[in-house]
Amino acid sequence: MVLSAYLLNFCQLDVVILNEYDLIVIGTGSGMELTSAFIQENPKAKIAVINKDEPGGICLTRGCIPSKLLIYPADIVRTIKRSHEFGIHLEIKNIDSTAVMVRMRSLLFPDCS
Repeated sequence: MVLSAYLLNFCQLDVVILNEYDLIVIGTGSGMELTSAFIQENPKAKIAVINKDEPGGICLTRGCIPSKLLIYPADIVRTIKRSHEFGIHLEIKNIDSTAVMVRMRSLLFPDCS
């Protein structure tokens, strides 16, 4: 099944466009799950997706996922700092926060790196 959706900017929306689609989805976050169910029932449906930001929604682009990708290195640092409790003596010489951010962005947006 091929989904043919037109990604619209909210400013482009007008009444003519509203009448051209069977389903109009606002945002590309978790609401896309409902879109999948709609497509299963209506495989030839014409769907428009309206999104003001990058596809994926807040969770993917600025919320949950980026946070987890930043928390993981912080957890590693915390573990290293507590390693002496296990008889392992380590020292953190430097934390390259730019590299942490580059890694996070490259995982979220591989086409941009």
